[in-house]
Amino acid sequence: MNLKKSTFVYNFLLFCTLFCLWGQNKGTDLSRRQPDWVAVLGGNLLCEPVQTEAGYVAVGEGKMLHSFTGDGKILWQKGFSKRLSPFVTSGVGGMLYVVTGGSKLDMLNPGGTPLWTSDTGFNIENAPLAGRDGRVFVRGHDALACYGLNGKRRWILKIKGQNIQLPVTTLNDGSLLVFLDRTAEGNKSVAITVTPFGDSSEEITFAGKVIQSVPCKDGALLSFSDSSLGMVSSDKGKAFSKWTLPSQKSGITGPAKIACCPGENKAWAVWGTPATLTLFRTADGTVSRTFTSSVRSAISLKMYSPLSRSIVLADANRAACFDEQGETLWNIDRLPPKDWNFALFTDTGYITLCTRSWVLEGYRIVQSLSSQKPKAPKKNVSSYREFYDKTPPKSDSITGAAINADKAKEIERAFSKGDFGEKEHEWLAVLEAEISKMRSDWLSESWDYTVQKPYFKANVPYNATILSLCAKSGISLGQENIPSLLKSCDDPTVMISLVRYAAEAKFDPEGQILYTLDYIARNKARSDDSTLLCEIAAACTQICLFMGRPAFFSQGRALLTYMMYPQFSSKVRDTARACLEQIASSGL
Repeated sequence: MNLKKSTFVYNFLLFCTLFCLWGQNKGTDLSRRQPDWVAVLGGNLLCEPVQTEAGYVAVGEGKMLHSFTGDGKILWQKGFSKRLSPFVTSGVGGMLYVVTGGSKLDMLNPGGTPLWTSDTGFNIENAPLAGRDGRVFVRGHDALACYGLNGKRRWILKIKGQNIQLPVTTLNDGSLLVFLDRTAEGNKSVAITVTPFGDSSEEITFAGKVIQSVPCKDGALLSFSDSSLGMVSSDKGKAFSKWTLPSQKSGITGPAKIACCPGENKAWAVWGTPATLTLFRTADGTVSRTFTSSVRSAISLKMYSPLSRSIVLADANRAACFDEQGETLWNIDRLPPKDWNFALFTDTGYITLCTRSWVLEGYRIVQSLSSQKPKAPKKNVSSYREFYDKTPPKSDSITGAAINADKAKEIERAFSKGDFGEKEHEWLAVLEAEISKMRSDWLSESWDYTVQKPYFKANVPYNATILSLCAKSGISLGQENIPSLLKSCDDPTVMISLVRYAAEAKFDPEGQILYTLDYIARNKARSDDSTLLCEIAAACTQICLFMGRPAFFSQGRALLTYMMYPQFSSKVRDTARACLEQIASSGL
């Protein structure tokens, strides 16, 4: 009896296992299934949707820019008077960059409000490339230029004969890799590097013909026409080969499509028929695993999207997700027989088809939160310290101010006029050092009264000079110091200067300045300090107008509404009311 029972249990478990494996291999048929959601657009999409912190954004027909979530909710749609080029870029702070009329660079905030337009003077050939500190790079066939958050051109570099088929790629130190049209002997690709401040290097000749270049933590990952892979890295703008992976060693037998895993030192190469995947480390090119997928061919892929620990592949008929061990996480045998031009796997677990009938269709694939979903890209603000002057002057009681009055006027004029790139490495270094010293001086709770006060405490007007120059720089400069300075500073004049910095800079990608202004209004400022409170209301308004609806609804509205409470003076209440009316009339 026990033997029969054991045999029954064994056979039952075996049946369940085989049934599950059969079900997994069989896959899902979406050809007869209705979409879980449908979103109607005003025209077809002209570019692959770009993921943002709020959802996705894409250029559409009819001079339209569309923003939508991963589950089909339309966030906003913005029309333009001139033709949009078929690409869009999402930068730090969620800022969006599009190209209108072929040569004009437009910046929008995360809520879709246009902030400025600048005519570059040349036809922009590729999607703008967002920098670390709020700057953005654009390229034409013979030019490369850099613009700041204020729309001012920081520098322009003439580079004749660029290869516009290979977009400019960011290297590990923040410098740019620019490929040229001409090749060296043996059809080898040629490129130059350009620092974020517009200094170019000598030409670099590669070991073969580069067919794809993508940025990653270790540099620019390269795919060559002879099936080999490579990594080029940079140290202070000087490029060097970090490693090469020949096809004989990797086992790759055809030109590979490459993609880096977000936030990790790993990358995928997709190649061959059927589509074969090779996972390798970007630090040294070591191959971790190679396996064959259920997708027919790498050439026919319409989507290959790496996730944190897996990758999604799709052609016109099928899609599948594989983990790093080669296991199939989900499989779609038949996609809907729709006429579609783009597909994406959204952060809410849907396969979304961008059809040519003006609609988006979403099909639920993943139910629970897991590594099978793409995470919204987080673009943290950082500086280009690698390229700064290493020993900038610092203010002290002996040598005096690091930036005297004449130098301050020179820097201010240059920031206002633009085209000052060759001076950036000097000016940004001293400004960042000065605002860091300012923070250190004001955070020091005590000092030896037998010696002089810390420099910034003893020279209050100089605080305003440094803060004003940082705010006018057109990038995020010294911003991380402002919240702690606002909380620690006890000088009313410097407090006003700090709040005015916030109003003039406007850029608040993490919301920390708005949060701190709210804290100051509620916990530190006296209710009868009308001057400071009105400055806070004005700063809040400028940040909200610049950063858009997300900033206003998450923090700005609550702060301005609070300042209309009866404990504040009529001047403060009237100012807060006027600020709310200004935001309302802006169409935010």
